[in-house]
Amino acid sequence: MTKHALGRRTLLRGFAHGSAVALGLAPLEAMFNGSGTAHADGTPLPRRFGVWFFGNGIHPWRWTPPTTGANWQPSEQLMPLAAPEIKRYVSVATGLEMKTDRGPHKGGTAGILTGANQGTVAPLAPSIDWLVSEQIGGLTRFRSLELGTHVSNPGVSGIFANAISYSGPNRANYPELDPRKVFARLFGNSLDPRLGLRRSLLDAVVRDAASLRQTLGAGDRARLDQHLDSVRLIEKRLAALPVAGVCANPGALTSTIANEDVTSVLSHLTEVNQVMSQVLARVIACDMTRVFTYLFTNAAAHNPYPEIGLYGSFHERYCHDEPDPQPNTNRGIIYAMERLADTCKALAAIPEGAGTLLDNCGIMATSCVSYGKTHSVTEWPALIIGRAGGALKGGVHYRSTSNENAARVPLTVARAAGAKLATFGVGNGLVADGIAAVEA
Repeated sequence: MTKHALGRRTLLRGFAHGSAVALGLAPLEAMFNGSGTAHADGTPLPRRFGVWFFGNGIHPWRWTPPTTGANWQPSEQLMPLAAPEIKRYVSVATGLEMKTDRGPHKGGTAGILTGANQGTVAPLAPSIDWLVSEQIGGLTRFRSLELGTHVSNPGVSGIFANAISYSGPNRANYPELDPRKVFARLFGNSLDPRLGLRRSLLDAVVRDAASLRQTLGAGDRARLDQHLDSVRLIEKRLAALPVAGVCANPGALTSTIANEDVTSVLSHLTEVNQVMSQVLARVIACDMTRVFTYLFTNAAAHNPYPEIGLYGSFHERYCHDEPDPQPNTNRGIIYAMERLADTCKALAAIPEGAGTLLDNCGIMATSCVSYGKTHSVTEWPALIIGRAGGALKGGVHYRSTSNENAARVPLTVARAAGAKLATFGVGNGLVADGIAAVEA
């Protein structure tokens, strides 16, 4: 039994290399009321908003689930999301259409993220994550967090290729691509990622952790130990990552990015994605941010997937040049969904109140186009993940029979996360209604 209530943002403190270090705690039972439905002080559990983006679309005939409604049956390309710990959180919206400027890739990226046309070189409006962060982002240390897994290949440049978060026209919020830097920035700036995190963050806070442990009940002592063990495991995985390629400055991306940098990251993309996902989950659990974007692959996906034997540009060599039925392209899409599943599992693994982090997240997973080979804008790929504190049902397949505007998806998720948006988008992209079938 818990001995006393604990503040939601309790920190473990210490010193490393002469600098103060603070480690946030994952949710403990002492932070919540008896039923786990609110914090101990009565304040509601936080809701989070996220975007997870993968480039170059899908195969609609392999993507669309064969059944609609609750407990949808997974399709071939959505099979990675059928794991029992995450499927109940995943809703699928199909039959939607992108209504904005239909330029390939850039137009789709702008349309789904801003609800506006693409502009000449950059979006003409802020992205949905930025609009949400204006309303709920100020409650945390970081208004929003922009993450990614790798840079684009040579020949692909510009805001659309290298960012999915925009604060306004020509203003991109570039993602941080190195999970080491994210960890050091959020959990301990004195720990230089270039040194392989030789000194553990836990070494600095061990005394404070021992003191806190004495005040906790048996259940929370176990949760505290699990949190500290998870942080240490993340540190070890960060130290093992290859240095080359993951430390590029995304704010200065150009078409001259070195081939070896891209290859280094993509040769370890599964590991980089898993570690970045685990860092993200801990950041959310410690309530450092409530808004995030996650750029898995860039618009158009000009990248290989060497881990599964796909070499050369996924965009040209496979999505455009591979003859039907495109078995290799199919493998690449499934691979992307496997990495999305890794992100979902990292969030679902952390208890929060009576549920998990996914119970309090609303995440949109989407792409820059529908069928990549033809740049189709019908059958737009859209997943709505999480329950957003009870605002979303989870586990529903909604199929539109009238080519409804795909921009209804970001509006649905934004509202579920707590943003009071009357509308989203402009012109042909303007929507005022969400998707009621996935709303609780």
